[in-house]
Formats: sequence, C-alpha cells, structure tokens
Amino acid sequence: MAYIEILHQPDRSLVTALKLLSPANKEQPGRTEYLAKRRALLCQKVHLVELDLLRGGQRVPLQCPLPPADYYYLLARAEQRPDCQVYSWTVRHPLPRLPVPLREPDPDLPIDLAAVFTTAYERGRFQRRLNYRGPVPATLRPADQHWVETVLNHPGPAKPKGRPRRTKPKS
Repeated sequence: MAYIEILHQPDRSLVTALKLLSPANKEQPGRTEYLAKRRALLCQKVHLVELDLLRGGQRVPLQCPLPPADYYYLLARAEQRPDCQVYSWTVRHPLPRLPVPLREPDPDLPIDLAAVFTTAYERGRFQRRLNYRGPVPATLRPADQHWVETVLNHPGPAKPKGRPRRTKPKS
C-alpha cells in the first residue's frame, strides 16, 4: 500500500493519513491487517483519506452502501466522525480535483488527481511501456468497454461529474 502522512510542525504529530488502496488491502490475508490499522486511525484525532482506484476486491466497510461507481475517494475528517465524505466517479469521467484536509485554521489542500496521474504517466514513461492498442480489459462492463475502445480510437474531452456524499465508516 502506498501512503502519505501529513505531519504538523514542529511536533511532527500526524494530521492526515492518505492511503492508496492496493490489492493486498482488499483481499485476505492483508485485508484484516489493513482494517485493524484503519480502525486505529479512526479512533485518533487524525483525518483519514482512502483512495480506491481498483475495480476488483472488497471495498472498505461503510455503514451505508457506496453509490454505484468504479472509483472512490473516502474522506473521514477527525471532527466529523462517524460520518465520512464519499467522492465517486466512473471510468467515463476524468479524475477529479479532491480536498485533502489539514489542521485548523489551514484550509483543505486541493489535489488535482488528473494532473498527478499525468505527471506520473509522463515521468514514468508509461506511454512506452503500456500497450493501448490491445484489447480492453474484460473487467469492464460491456457498455464501458465499448466506450473505452471508442475513446482510445477517437480521443476527445470528457466532462467531470460527481459530488461528495456523506456516510459512516464501519469500525
């Protein structure tokens, strides 16, 4: 699992933990360990951000069902627990701009996920490594698979969609 921790200076206390979920966090045996660490963070006065860009595996437990989508950004603010904000989008929508909470009085730090991924894609030279001319992965729904094939053959602009939704994380 990749993660970023935002620390307060000068005492280096944890303010926000950002977790990029991996297959190991979504399947056993790693899922049990991840959920225990997650519960521990949810019991602290720390903001927890979970970014799930994987279509497979189990989603993190919440008290309410997640909205239908392919990707999720869960934001559990320390002062709003047990509620959390759920941002969701589908493969058909561009990666959104998302808030990363800091400690009061500092405002949220907006992160443009599309810009982050574009930079990683370009610097990592993924265009040379990945074959976009092959078949679309079978994990997509048939309508989305057709849409992806169309986009790859005729790229054009897409429109963003989605608003946060509140729900409660299960502990």
